[in-house]
Amino acid sequence: MWNKKSRLGSHVYVKNSRGAVELYKEAFGLEIKGEPVLDGGGDIWHCVLQKNGEEYLSVSEDKYLPETLKKDYPSETRPVMCFEMEFAEKDEL
Repeated sequence: MWNKKSRLGSHVYVKNSRGAVELYKEAFGLEIKGEPVLDGGGDIWHCVLQKNGEEYLSVSEDKYLPETLKKDYPSETRPVMCFEMEFAEKDEL
């Protein structure tokens, strides 16, 4: 038994992560879960936004896009959003 709830999560890598978090909060009625993890320059390394107590979106500054993704895409077409799917039951997969 996995003891999970099926869900689709999303993570965005953006320039001006702090401004993006404020924009997403206002546009989608979100709240920050806990405290964002900031780097030494004040950029967001990781921030979770939630709605109605459920994770809605997580945000990082674009410089934290994983190297495995950077090498596969030229900078002009680099993806800025990643998705994670979790399943409540193995059979759902």
